[in-house]
Parts: sequence; C-alpha cells; structure tokens
Amino acid sequence: MSIVVSNKQKIHYELAGDKGPWMLLHPPHLIPMSAWKEEGYVRQLEKDFRLVMIEPLGQGLSDAPEDSSHYTISSRIRHILDIMREVQADFAFFLEWVWVLRLDFKCPKNFPDESAH
Repeated sequence: MSIVVSNKQKIHYELAGDKGPWMLLHPPHLIPMSAWKEEGYVRQLEKDFRLVMIEPLGQGLSDAPEDSSHYTISSRIRHILDIMREVQADFAFFLEWVWVLRLDFKCPKNFPDESAH
C-alpha cells in the first residue's frame, strides 16, 4: 500500500507495470480504484505503461476530511502532483472515465474564473 501526504492529507495510490511512460488512472467520485483492475484496464495498460492508480481524497483508504476546502480542483491537482513527485514521474498520461472528461471540458466554458487557477 502506497500513501503520499499532500496538504496534510493521506492519499492512497497503487502502482502497476514496470516499463514505458507513466499513466495516471483517476476514477470519478464514488467509483472505487479497484474498478480499473476489475474492468481489465490494468491488465492491458501495464504491458506498455507504468501505472499510478489514484484513490482520490474522500474515497477508499485515502483520508476523508469534512472541510470542503480540501476537495477543490486546486487541492486535487496538488495531490496528483505530489504523487507524481513521490514516484519520480516528470510526465504522465492521464486517464479518467469518459463522463468525467465531459465535465472537465465544460468547466472552462461554464466557470472561466475557476478554470484559470
């Protein structure tokens, strides 16, 4: 079990694969990190990538603070960057579930001030 402390919060992550570029697997809210394995993503991707499966704050073995300020986009980006620093990854591909990507692409349009941070 791997843990990184980011902004005083413990973030759980797991590694798979030992060759190729880094790829971060980030599940959406309420989808467990184990879904990446259960759906066969890890089995296929670990052949060509070094995988970092992240269990976001508030899920699974990661801390779940009640203060909503820990769940901002900036905080979540900090968690990801701290994990990348921990595994010594200078660059990584980023894979999320499709419906989350739709939200990501709409953020700049609907919340331009928030997306610039």
